[in-house]
Amino acid sequence: MQGESFVAEKLMRMEAKCVILQSNEIVSNYNDLPMLRAYHSMREPFRRENTEHRHTAFEVSIIAEGHGVYRVGERRYDFAPGDVFLFSTNEAHCITEVVDQLHVINLQFEPRFIWMPGHDTFDLRYLDVFFHRSAQFQHQLRHDDPRAQQVRALLTQIDQEFIEKRDFYDMMVKNMLLTALVHIRRNYAQWFEHSPGVHKAQLVGQLGEVMRHIDENLFSDLSLDGLAATAHMSRSHFCALFRELNGLSAWEYIVSRRISHAAQLLRTTTLPVTQIATDCGFNTIANFNYAFRRQTNKTPTQYRKGG
Repeated sequence: MQGESFVAEKLMRMEAKCVILQSNEIVSNYNDLPMLRAYHSMREPFRRENTEHRHTAFEVSIIAEGHGVYRVGERRYDFAPGDVFLFSTNEAHCITEVVDQLHVINLQFEPRFIWMPGHDTFDLRYLDVFFHRSAQFQHQLRHDDPRAQQVRALLTQIDQEFIEKRDFYDMMVKNMLLTALVHIRRNYAQWFEHSPGVHKAQLVGQLGEVMRHIDENLFSDLSLDGLAATAHMSRSHFCALFRELNGLSAWEYIVSRRISHAAQLLRTTTLPVTQIATDCGFNTIANFNYAFRRQTNKTPTQYRKGG
């Protein structure tokens, strides 16, 4: 019995491999880059230290099966089936424990998937869920809270749209996602602060041009002055608008995108770390190592080894 207990404890302390199922994407008409990714992930029971990660996308997840613990900074959330979690851009989070088999339905989407709708005006209140939070905000919509029922139903319908892929499913997904954000903003009003209101389409369009420029020149020399000029704005106005619509600075966005690409190369190629750093736009290995560890909580070598 003692040997069996030791084996079980050892298994629980191992980080189980994440298995990705049913992965789907909505790609931008402008640059052929994924704006929204929907996928199912599965994990066996495990326990680990907080190896928090960050990304430039928003994330909305439903716990379909399983119990465990989510860590977001200093906060701990014990989760159960039916819970919904909300994470903003550049917000460190990590599942540190899974008690029984975990099945999560994930939606990850770039902020511009929300703020480039193609209408005459854009309402910033759609972004309240991620940017304009009060001290009472919780990342978890609990399964036993009636207010979360409509949100869960909409997210489940989004998942079904990806499975069926009927005509105009991408438009339906976006409409359902916006509706879900409105339900959260309405039903959890105490979690959010007053938002600035609307932005004219011209400003959104100008920033959209900058985002496309970054996408096309991600590994080249980029400067805030050059990006502001592309947006036809002053540097200060550009920096403020970029953070307001994306939740992080332009430079934080660029570095995060570069690190995400570098992480993919580390896992899928045998290229030397120094070459990956250079290819991904970092001028020194020290800068690359610092940025990589900040985003992944691991060194490039540890990440490549799966440690």
